[in-house]
This record gives sequence, C-alpha cells and structure tokens, in this order.
Amino acid sequence: MPSATPRSTRSIAVVAATAIVLATLALGFVAAPPAGAAQPAPGHTGLVPSTPRTNTPRISTGEIWDIEVVGQRVFIAGTFSSLQNTTGNTAVVNQRFLASYNYQTGLIDTAFRPTFGGGGVNAVEASPDGTRLYVAGSFNTVNGVTKRKIASISLTTGALAATNSTLYVGGNFQTVNGTARVVLVALNGATGAVVPGFVNNMSGGIGVNGALTVQQLKLTHDDTKLLVVHTGRKIANQDRYGVGLISTQTNQLLPWRTRLWDDNLQLVGGIQRVYAGDIAPNDQYFVVGSGSGGDRPPINDTAVAFPVAGNDNVQPLWVSRHFDSVDSVAITERAVYVGGHFGLPGVAHRPRPLARPGRRRLRHRLGPRRRGGPPRPHRRPQPGRWQGAGVEPRLELLRGQQGHGGHRPRPVRRRRRHVPGRQEHRPGRLLRLQLQPGALAHRHHRGQPDRGPGWSPQACSS
Repeated sequence: MPSATPRSTRSIAVVAATAIVLATLALGFVAAPPAGAAQPAPGHTGLVPSTPRTNTPRISTGEIWDIEVVGQRVFIAGTFSSLQNTTGNTAVVNQRFLASYNYQTGLIDTAFRPTFGGGGVNAVEASPDGTRLYVAGSFNTVNGVTKRKIASISLTTGALAATNSTLYVGGNFQTVNGTARVVLVALNGATGAVVPGFVNNMSGGIGVNGALTVQQLKLTHDDTKLLVVHTGRKIANQDRYGVGLISTQTNQLLPWRTRLWDDNLQLVGGIQRVYAGDIAPNDQYFVVGSGSGGDRPPINDTAVAFPVAGNDNVQPLWVSRHFDSVDSVAITERAVYVGGHFGLPGVAHRPRPLARPGRRRLRHRLGPRRRGGPPRPHRRPQPGRWQGAGVEPRLELLRGQQGHGGHRPRPVRRRRRHVPGRQEHRPGRLLRLQLQPGALAHRHHRGQPDRGPGWSPQACSS
C-alpha cells in the first residue's frame, strides 16, 4: 500500500485538525469530506459556562497538545503517560499519548487503548461524520503496525481504519513518498498517495530560530478554501506572510493577501510568531493568534480577525490585545474564544491616525473634539464600554485602514483601575471574548471528512 512519507527535520502539521509543533516531528492536518458534505458547526445558542467541570480526568505528568470532541466523547493527545478518574474508580490508567473520556460523566474510556511506538501524538481530528479519527505525530508504529507519522484509527477501540477523502498535511518536511513537497502537501485519503495537482511549496522560514513550518490548517465549512497559518515568507513562490488561502477546487493559491506582517515584522526583529487560527462557521471571517514578542501589537500577543473575502492588501476587521501569548482560537455562533498565557482581558482597538509628514503624531483616541480645540488627548474609556463590573470585553469592528499609507491599530493608553467583582484571567485560563451585537455572525469550524477502507500513510521518515 502506498505510504505518505514526509521527510522532516522538526515538525509537521495536518489539516482538518490542528497543526502542532514538537521538538522532533509535529503534525497538523485537515481532511476534506466528500463532495456535498459540509463541515459541522457547533450550533451554540449561548456562551459556554464560565465555571469549568470538576469531574474531568486528572493528568499529573505531561501536557495536552490537542483535543477533539465527537458527541459526548473527548479525545486528548499529548505527552502524558497516564491519567485517572476524579470520581468512581480513581485507579491510575496507564495510557500514553492518546486517550478518551466521556465529558458528561468524566470517566475514562478504558476500551480505547491504542499504542504508539517511536514517538508520540501531537494532533487528533475526527471525520465530519464522526466515524474515523485521524492522528499525527512523531510515532513510527500504531498497535505494532508500521504507520509513520500519520494514521487513521477506530474511535471505539483505537484500531487502524480509514475512509476516502483528501488529507492536507503541513509541517517541516521536504519530500513525501519520494515526491518533492516542501512544508505543505495533499494526500489521497484512500491510499496515502501524493495528490499531483496540489503543489504549493513554501519557503523563507522566519519563525523562531528561522523555523519554516505550518502552525495551523483549517478548511472553510463549505470545503472550498484551505487556510494556512505558517512561519514562512512565500507559498507557491508568492509572498504570503503569516497566512494564505488555497482553493481546494483548483489546488491553486488564491490572491488573498494581507500586509499586516510585511509592515510590522521589522518592529519585532523579523521573527514570525503567528500560531493559532480558526474560521467562523459562516465562513465570513477567520481569527489568528500570536505568541509573545514583547507585547508588540498588532502582530504579537494579539488575536486578529480578517475577512475571508478579498484580494491584495486585505485589512484586519479588529485586533484584540492580550499582553502575552494567544496559543489557541475557537469560534462559535456566539463568541470568539481564545486561550494562552495571558493574564489580562483582551482589549479591542480602533486605529488612530498616523502623523502626516512634518507633523507630530497626535496621541489620542478618535473621539469628540473640545469645542474650538483639538481632539481630546488621552481620552479614557467609558465605563461599560471596554470595562465595568460584570461587563465582558467585547470585540468590535475596526474602522480605518491597516497597511500602506493607512491607519494602524494602536493600544489605547489608559490608566488601569480595579473594578470590584470583575473576573480575573490568570495565565493558562480561557478568556471569553463576546462579540458586540451587530458584528459578523460566527460559528465554529470543526470536523473532517470521511475516509475509505485501507487508508494508511505508513512510512513517514523523519
């Protein structure tokens, strides 16, 4: 059986799931469902509860890299070696790299026991119909069978299985099954063979330590576009700093392009720290997060929204500043959720005008002018607008231009004040960002395509 063999020096990402980065090899992937199938949406009618469940399993060692939910079952992938229930039988369950539990009862699924040799699991994603589970990582065997870096397994037992479709894979490889494919490739879901018409090689690594890799791959819910979040300069030999969109119908890079990173990377030492991303369920916009780079908005320690439509020089819809890393993003019908290492609530910014040649930059926020005088300097936010007891921070649409000759979103300079009863957001906690009524509609991209029997890219050499 043909095998998918990305030769990697560091990490891989796959579409239909998330792209992950490891010290050895990390995989993020996205699987395209059959024609006519739609990517499922979360169907949220309200915000998720602010109080987390207390009955979830406990992991005392290792980390979780990725999470997938199918019905009431939760699949977690990471570097852990064991876990235990917090209710009922609390005996330690020895299960490495990939485990499952029921989110209603919180109990571990002890029948789901796949084993991995030669490395761990970094990414996990289910097919859109919820019948197949795709995993990727640095492993070389699954249940004792040679399946290198990518595999499809049963949701019930963890046994190997697959259905037909296309699998998009990104990472830090140079060849796949002997075919030159740099960082990004499309595979036949049934055979693992390289799709010949999909040639979108990447170049110009500008990540930390010069890394060239894919951080996140997402399909729009109508399955027509592939979002690539990456640390390179070019896709298909065309400038696409930070993000790019590829047509899944023609396999060609779309003209969509933003200049946000082109214009601002020089301010952070030229290092690309874009990390996470997700697409709204209505496919009208997407949001990307960025890692820490000295709190330098708009491209570091921020969440940035872009419209999916557009050609060259696409402007951000809004920029939310978090003062530390934003490592994950999820979008539902009611909100944009971000997680990371930040300890302060997000602040959505409106752009302020740049100084004209020969004039000093005005340090003010756009707003009412004093009668007969200049704009009010250092205008403080109105209570309840950006802050206030019981008021969640809201993300608003930014007006103005971002890029060449336009306006840049800048931080609002204001004195911080304590608000009694306001929820504290500590490092590692999830922050809920509620969208203002009248903003874009939103739902969450989830799920992947169905695959056919015999899918097994099994020889990915590292």
